[in-house]
Amino acid sequence: DNLDNTALPGIKVNIIMGRHAGFLTAAAMLGRTRPEDGPHLVYVPEVEFNEDKFLADVERVYTKLGRCLIAVSEGIHDASGEPMVTKLSTDVEKDAHGNVQLSGTGALGDLLADLIKTKLGDKLQAKLRVRADTFGYLQRSFVGCVSAVDQAEARAAGAKAAELSMAG
Repeated sequence: DNLDNTALPGIKVNIIMGRHAGFLTAAAMLGRTRPEDGPHLVYVPEVEFNEDKFLADVERVYTKLGRCLIAVSEGIHDASGEPMVTKLSTDVEKDAHGNVQLSGTGALGDLLADLIKTKLGDKLQAKLRVRADTFGYLQRSFVGCVSAVDQAEARAAGAKAAELSMAG
């Protein structure tokens, strides 16, 4: 996605599964090799989401680079714990357990893309190219095709992430 975003400048929002844990979203940072590589912004459910800060972050990165790649956990929420998908939408689905349906709908990505277009389009004086994708189950759809090297590297990355997390 980073090379696509480089070739076709704009703002791209990728919604990644994680209702209460953002480790998959945070892992998107592991692919960066240069400071200008994406994702440029990462939002996880462990940290409260602030709409104004989000828009300011997007504006800052877009102004600097002419593009912005964003990784967002589906479970981002405001300071009160309310999922952002319910704050930004009036029509949300619920699953069999009564939980707000976060994955598979594309709603959060579309809502964040619309928020960016609406709030930043005029401010940046540009017709913003804003796209969003929701990965849903993509992250775990090839369990039977994992190589031994991928398994070892994933375990090492998880161990390092836990070590860094524990260190603060």
